[in-house]
Amino acid sequence: MSLDVYVMPMWRFKAGDVETATERLLGRPTKRLTPEGIFTRKRVQGYFARRRAKREVRRVVAEAEEKLHLRIQWHDEGEVVHAEQASWGFEALRAYAKWLYLKDIFPAFDEPPEANFYKHPVMAFKDESRDFRFSHISIISRF
Repeated sequence: MSLDVYVMPMWRFKAGDVETATERLLGRPTKRLTPEGIFTRKRVQGYFARRRAKREVRRVVAEAEEKLHLRIQWHDEGEVVHAEQASWGFEALRAYAKWLYLKDIFPAFDEPPEANFYKHPVMAFKDESRDFRFSHISIISRF
């Protein structure tokens, strides 16, 4: 599993105003494979795409404020600071994603034994009846 990691304003990502790590490595746009076919990702930087993306971000912030019952200060301006693809070092993220759906069994997300998130108690938990929203991140096998 690889994960694209970006540090940038969210609207830039939503507008496609970013060069992925793979695109930078290859020096050309990448293709996406979907059930509908194979498509080249388009980098959209036009005024209307930016405006629509900024509106989407405002909706995300408003929804988060509503759910959290607090006011969020969200500064969504600036340049792309970091864009990399990583295939390692996400054990803590995987354990946390699984723990989000096991809070009834594990009330706190504690440090793992021996500082090894593969050994975190949530990673050993098996229950086929549980539906994990982030199963693509949290259900892993160690090679």
